[in-house]
Amino acid sequence: MNVLFHCFEFPPQAGGVGSYVANMAASLRATGHGVTVVTGRWNDLPAREEGPWGVVYRLYRREDMYAPHIAREVLDIAARHRADVIEGADHYGEASALFSCANRPPVVVRIHGSNPIRIVQNAQVYRPWQWLTVRLAHARNWKQTLHERRAIQDADMVIAPCGRMLEEVERQGLRLPAKRGVVPNPAPALAVASPADESADPLIFLPARLEIRKGIQYLRALLDRLIPRFPSLVLEIAGDDSYARGLGSLQAWLIEQMGEHRSHLRFLGVLSPADMARAYGRAWVVILPSRWDNFPTVLLEAMARAKPVVSSPNGGMPEMLEGTLCRTVDPGSPAFADEVARLLGDAELRRRAGESMRAKTERAYSPPVVVGEYVRLLSAWGVGAPR
Repeated sequence: MNVLFHCFEFPPQAGGVGSYVANMAASLRATGHGVTVVTGRWNDLPAREEGPWGVVYRLYRREDMYAPHIAREVLDIAARHRADVIEGADHYGEASALFSCANRPPVVVRIHGSNPIRIVQNAQVYRPWQWLTVRLAHARNWKQTLHERRAIQDADMVIAPCGRMLEEVERQGLRLPAKRGVVPNPAPALAVASPADESADPLIFLPARLEIRKGIQYLRALLDRLIPRFPSLVLEIAGDDSYARGLGSLQAWLIEQMGEHRSHLRFLGVLSPADMARAYGRAWVVILPSRWDNFPTVLLEAMARAKPVVSSPNGGMPEMLEGTLCRTVDPGSPAFADEVARLLGDAELRRRAGESMRAKTERAYSPPVVVGEYVRLLSAWGVGAPR
C-alpha cells in the first residue's frame, strides 16, 4: 500500500495532527508500506527530504493551501509515487481542494476535531456568554470552517480513531460518506516507567494544555477532596498556558481558583521528551478530566508507560480504557476524586492497573496492529485495486 499524507501541520506539534501523521507514517514504513508526505513550508527546513516518514515535500504556505494549483501539485506528486490513497485531515480541510479534480486516487479523511464539530468547540465554553464568542470566531474563520466541513462530507472515505467521534458527527447532522470506519492512532514506542521512579510524596499528573476543554475547572474540587486524605499531595501540570476571552491567562485564573491549595500546584510548562518521561515517572496517577478528547495522545503515552489513569468519559477514553483496570468517571463528580484516592492509597493496585494499560497498548495500539487494521479497512473499500 502506498499512502500520501496531505497535512499542513508538519513537522509534528505534540499531540496535534502532525504528531499523528509522523507516528502513522513511520509505522507504515516500518511494516513495508510506501509513504509520501506533502506539507506546509517551514523556513528552516528543506523543500524535499527523505527520512523515517518517507519522502517529505514542503510545498505550500497556509494562505495557499486551498488553491487549485496546489491541488494539482499534490496530485502530480501522488502520481510520481504511485499513491494508492491520499489521507487528509478534517482540521484545516486541506484535502477538500482535491475533490474537484478528476483522475485522482481515493481520498480518506481522518476526523481529529475541527470547527464544524460542535462538541469539540462547546467544550471550551465556561461562562454562558462565551457561546457567542465561539460563534463569532467561527464566523470570522468561515473559509477554514467551510473547507473542514467539505473535507468531512465530500471525502470518499472517513476514518476516526474512536467510534464516539463518528457518533457525535452524525448526531449533529453532518453527512458522512458510506465508507466510514474506526482505526485508532498508533502508540509511540516508550519505555515502561518503573514504580521506583514514583515521587516520595503522592503526586498526580495532568499532561495537558491549560484549557477549559481539558477540565482545569474541576481541579479545585479535586484537591478539596484529596488533600485532607493526602496532605503532602502535589498536582503537576505539563502544558502551555492559553487564554480565554473574559478569563485571561488560564494559568493565572487557575492559581486564583486554587486559593489555599496553591502550594500543592506545580506548572511545568512545555516539556522536552526527556523531561516529559521523568514527569510521567514521578506520577502516582495520571488524570485526564477533559470535557472532550477525541483520542488523546497523552493517554496513549501513559498507557505505553504502564501508568494508571483516571479519565473522564467525554470522548474516546472509555474505548481506550476498555479491558484495563483503569476507569472513566465524571470529572464534575466527587467520584472522580474518590477513584484517584483509591489508586493513590494502594501501590499494588497502581502496579496492576499500569500493567493492564501496557498490555492493552500492545494488543490494540502497537504500530503493527494499527497498520494492519488500517490496510485491511482500506483494502476492503477497494483501495489498492486497479483503477
